[in-house]
Amino acid sequence: MFGMDSGIDPGKTMMSELDFAVFDALQRNPRAPWAEIARTIGVSGPTVRRHWHALVESGAGWIATYPNRVRGLMCFSVRVKCQPGFVEAVAKQLCQVPEVMSVSEMTGAYQIQLIVFVPDKSRVRPVLNVSIGQVEGISELIISLMSDVQIEGAQWNSGTLGRIEKSPNQYKFPEVEFDERVEKTLRVLECDGRAGASRIASSLGLGNPQARRIVKQFLSRRVLIQRVEAAPLHDEWPGVLALWLLVPPAKLDEVVTKIKTFPDARLCTTLVGGEANLYVILWLRSFSQANEVESDVVRGLPTRVVSRSILLQHHKRAGVLLDEEGRKIGHVPWTDSPSLHAHVLHAC
Repeated sequence: MFGMDSGIDPGKTMMSELDFAVFDALQRNPRAPWAEIARTIGVSGPTVRRHWHALVESGAGWIATYPNRVRGLMCFSVRVKCQPGFVEAVAKQLCQVPEVMSVSEMTGAYQIQLIVFVPDKSRVRPVLNVSIGQVEGISELIISLMSDVQIEGAQWNSGTLGRIEKSPNQYKFPEVEFDERVEKTLRVLECDGRAGASRIASSLGLGNPQARRIVKQFLSRRVLIQRVEAAPLHDEWPGVLALWLLVPPAKLDEVVTKIKTFPDARLCTTLVGGEANLYVILWLRSFSQANEVESDVVRGLPTRVVSRSILLQHHKRAGVLLDEEGRKIGHVPWTDSPSLHAHVLHAC
């Protein structure tokens, strides 16, 4: 079905058709057995494993794991205005803050866009006002609470095996308490999304069967989310359009429903506490598409574009540190957050 080349060249970012097929199969189930993925794409299990390991070893592929349906978790969109000459330094320092999940440079009056996860309300001010707000070189912040994520990166795929449907019901599971069991499972999976049951069982102090059931429950009920990333996607989709929209509250469902029809919509979340109430990220095949895509999004809808930017460089995404080519060069675990330690101790 696919060519049997040996995988990605460590010095290049190009992916083969088979690499993309492995990537898409893992998007559907990042912890699926290699034999199951092999049957899906029509090659052998060892071939699938070899291709994925080549991507991982070169920094061109990885699995990110992060919290989702956790009681008390608060997520923020933060736009950062920097003093002249400070953008690079500010971005690098923000990358080291565990609660800052994503750091992207962008065009416009605000040069950096952040996604921030805080474990509970009591830690919001220390994280936003101190860990972020006191970074040298920052002159202004625009902070909005992400109230309802409708589309996120784990639903996106390259389309090699067909698109993953953006289901409106997948976020409706009840939230769970962020206890020691969730924290220890996340700590292992943040470092290795395909970590074996024995490693997770050792961390939890349980047997392998119990560990498998716990991981399956956390992922199926979206307590934790996993998504597969690949650096070469930066070559296929070099442009990223970010839109901050103002929509009449009664029309939000209508606008979100339309945005879900865009196959390259990477993020769509409602916002509260700011000038915009909807934040959308769309991947572009070329920068020249930006105006056309923006027009398509708002056409026929009672929507005003409050602000727009092109995301130029991702320094960090879902906790993973990236180089200029989008390759993984490190990781800052969310579970290293002082805020989280205080929260878990309180929960215990």
